[in-house]
Amino acid sequence: MEWRTDVESAIDGDPDWLGWKLEWISMDQCNNFVAKDIFALVMQAPGPVVVFDCAQTQARENLFERLRLRAVANLVTTADSTTLWERIALAPDSHRAGEPLLPRKYVAAVLLVRKLFNHKYWGGNNNKNFIWADELANGRGVDPCFADIIRIVANDLCLKGILVPKYAGGRRTKGQKYALNIESVYYKGEFFDENLLRNLMRDPSRLPRSFLTR
Repeated sequence: MEWRTDVESAIDGDPDWLGWKLEWISMDQCNNFVAKDIFALVMQAPGPVVVFDCAQTQARENLFERLRLRAVANLVTTADSTTLWERIALAPDSHRAGEPLLPRKYVAAVLLVRKLFNHKYWGGNNNKNFIWADELANGRGVDPCFADIIRIVANDLCLKGILVPKYAGGRRTKGQKYALNIESVYYKGEFFDENLLRNLMRDPSRLPRSFLTR
């Protein structure tokens, strides 16, 4: 409790914390907590999370898994209030910098699915509204900065049945076209196929999560 009081006093005198609210969440007598409850709090008021390493391993891993694409989550080991304050003070800086940083291919995949959904590019059954490959990263939800990887990402999504490919000609030279699979809508921005997610997450290039909310 003394550590908590010291940290709160430091925050009160720090102008960098204006507009920030530090909320302490107690663990039970067994150092356990309900990860989904903390996750719900973060979704209501987005911000970084700091977890003491004395927390039960399963609970903290469950929380970190839920937050990995949503918010900064740090594990902290402390011996005194000064160390605790230093670790907590780093969390808002990471949040302001746009963390958690996300793999570039993952960001491109989410933006692409969202773009096709918003502009009603559907394929399968009697739906025939496809988009040309060279229009995938021409704006309208997918920035041209993703042009170098967008076809790779589109093909990855095709392999998992999220997109439907079509080789077509017509108004110009022949080329590839894509649409969302009418049977598979992954608009939430979370790819539940673990193999696909693992592939997208391997990309070493990272971008701030704010790319998904522009």
